[in-house]
Amino acid sequence: MKKLSYLFGAAAMAVAMIMASCAAEDLPVNPNDEPQYEALFTYDFAAAAAAEENPGNKNGSASNGQAFWAWEKADKTDSKRQDYKGYEWAEGSVLPAECHVWRRSDRINGNVKDGGLACPNNREMVVDGLEVGYVVEIIYDNEAAADDAKSIIWAAAVNAETGPRYTATINGQDAVSGETAIASGDKIEVTAIEPAENGTTGYIAFQIKKGMVIKSIVISKKL
Repeated sequence: MKKLSYLFGAAAMAVAMIMASCAAEDLPVNPNDEPQYEALFTYDFAAAAAAEENPGNKNGSASNGQAFWAWEKADKTDSKRQDYKGYEWAEGSVLPAECHVWRRSDRINGNVKDGGLACPNNREMVVDGLEVGYVVEIIYDNEAAADDAKSIIWAAAVNAETGPRYTATINGQDAVSGETAIASGDKIEVTAIEPAENGTTGYIAFQIKKGMVIKSIVISKKL
């Protein structure tokens, strides 16, 4: 009996050691069950400014598929953007070759300076190429913002027949167009999205304030 008990005890100990080894080596360590994210793109405008990189925009038009549907204002639900959202990219640049970030009217051209992407006017900014489950974080400096409201504000394009073209939560709360403030570093998780009219991937939009400086924009995917 003693020998049998010893064998059972040894076997149990061996199983426990194997399980502990598997837990340590094969399984992700996530003791608080926090959401995990895979970084996809990081637009480090602060680093680009420090490297004296100031990207110029590529030219484009609706005729070659570069028009884009985006939020304008509440009474205009079908405003089509006629300029390309990209920028000229050189080998070895700090910014990624694929451009997901653009701004209405003045865009990115010539504004990567003074510690990041400077915002010379109150404008809409768009991040595109998104899917449901993607998360966007905007790191920004609002010290020089001309408006009393120092936060970026969520904006949602509207389809007259189906409602919002996209929805998201910001730090777990439903975002409301024109109302929800986005603090620097907040997690914007896409919960529903409609592709743009010309077949490009989904996008989100938000309102920025004159004087703000966008330090970086991180696009990741929730695992």
